[in-house]
Amino acid sequence: MNKLTFFFQGDELFVKLIKNSSYLFFASLISSLIGFVQSIILARYLGVAQYGLLALVFSYTAIVNQFFDFRVWEMITKYVAEYWSKNEKGKCLATIKLGYGIDVVSSLAAVLITILLSKPVARVVFHKPEVADILVVYAFSLLVTNVSNSSSAVLKVFDRFSWVGAQNVGRSVLSIVLIGIAVVLKWDLKSIIITYLATALISGGGFLFLAYVTIRKYLLGYKIDSRLRELKGRLKEKGKFLFYTNMNGFLSMFRDNFDTFILGYFRGPTEVGWYKVAKNFVTIFLRITDPVCYALYPQLSGLWVANKKTEIRNLVLKVSKTMAVLVGLIILFTLLFAPSAIKMAVGQDYLNSATALRVLVCMMAWAVLIWAGSLLLAAGRPELAFRAMCISILVTVAAQLILIPRWGYIGASLAYTINHFSWMVIVILILSRYKVFGFLFHAPLVVKRK
Repeated sequence: MNKLTFFFQGDELFVKLIKNSSYLFFASLISSLIGFVQSIILARYLGVAQYGLLALVFSYTAIVNQFFDFRVWEMITKYVAEYWSKNEKGKCLATIKLGYGIDVVSSLAAVLITILLSKPVARVVFHKPEVADILVVYAFSLLVTNVSNSSSAVLKVFDRFSWVGAQNVGRSVLSIVLIGIAVVLKWDLKSIIITYLATALISGGGFLFLAYVTIRKYLLGYKIDSRLRELKGRLKEKGKFLFYTNMNGFLSMFRDNFDTFILGYFRGPTEVGWYKVAKNFVTIFLRITDPVCYALYPQLSGLWVANKKTEIRNLVLKVSKTMAVLVGLIILFTLLFAPSAIKMAVGQDYLNSATALRVLVCMMAWAVLIWAGSLLLAAGRPELAFRAMCISILVTVAAQLILIPRWGYIGASLAYTINHFSWMVIVILILSRYKVFGFLFHAPLVVKRK
């Protein structure tokens, strides 16, 4: 107990991280439980094949969006946090305006392309031409996807983590209520997709409103010059940052959605359904780690600007130790109880998901380095994050193309896990190679008092 007290005592940065991430953690925990119950309801209601088809619809929309998602929220987090720490309010507001402008244009492009490609994708990839109408309906959710992420980033930069948490819980509650109505009234797949669309639009509007309230409080109350010319000296730098974050987002498509796409093409909706259920369990575990990641990024950005290398090292070391214990327990319990959990949650028809779950949960080991990507972005080195992502994705795509046609959903699970382990190895090599990150591997000199 004394060691545990010492671990937390006197470290304001770690305590702040715990405080901020706790809002997101409890909100994420509630949202995850609601989402998990919702997935169980849908899996039982739709059956394996229809549930797999639902997963394919979501994957297609996400894949198209990745081509146009510049991950503006990462730019907002880094640069607004930096300008705010320097009290440069005009540049804060100009950066936010730039971010929202990019989001609006890219979102409209994503919706248009999703609609134009819906018929050939439904016919050639899904082998179900009738699904085209469903793809068109859900395409309009992209109008708010990226804008919501940017709004959430604004709230986090200004320490409105409790608002983000409340909004996420509200979205989950709204979603399960609408899905419950759809199931009770025995709606078809298209009607269920409409409920997802309604949830996305309402939630996106809520995030935008909260972001406006925050911006008005901290920035609009001052007579400041917030035109884009305020950013003239660093527009090239921001362009480079957006390019690499966009490429990272694009590459993450091959990790998060392309596997489902390939699996659906080679093996059909039934195996997609088994794989999706296993992924749903893992998603719950990822929701536990996400709050730490989101709270850590703006904090690391501020520390890097202030050149507080020792504080950064101590913070990430404690985060790694904490995550190692947490994910170790998650992996152990999942390996032991996966079949029982699957059978109890979604029924005998999905029991094949247990093996996939046991494979997938091993990728949780990446959380020991949960801070690494945020640190690379905070240091203004998005190209290094891109390099790590690029190499790991090349390994992943090769694994997907080899394993999925042969082993189906088990092969997809193996490829997903391989991605995370290869990323860990590459990130460690990158951090150890560059001198600017040398402080991570060498403890500061401590002089003992006599």
